Amino acid sequence: MICFEVHRNGARLCLAGLGEGGGLHEPEPGVQDFVDWVKLRDLAVGDEITIRIVEADEADPPADTRRTTDEEVEAAERKYYERVKAKFEGGG
Repeated sequence: MICFEVHRNGARLCLAGLGEGGGLHEPEPGVQDFVDWVKLRDLAVGDEITIRIVEADEADPPADTRRTTDEEVEAAERKYYERVKAKFEGGG
């Protein structure tokens, strides 16, 4: 399978890959899956991130997997829209 080999400052972080067809599985209609292999919240100026595309038999398992329905996405988008609308139209 095609994978992303990810390094930070020369140290391997993960081998990320989703299998044939680009997905962990075939989610049912109205569902989205989100996966993370690493969290890079502590990046610093000067850090070097390298992503190399490689062929591998198996990828590292994701560190986190989240499943979201279309209704949850729409509710979050509505909440964001209302907040931005209030900001720019003087309602908040």
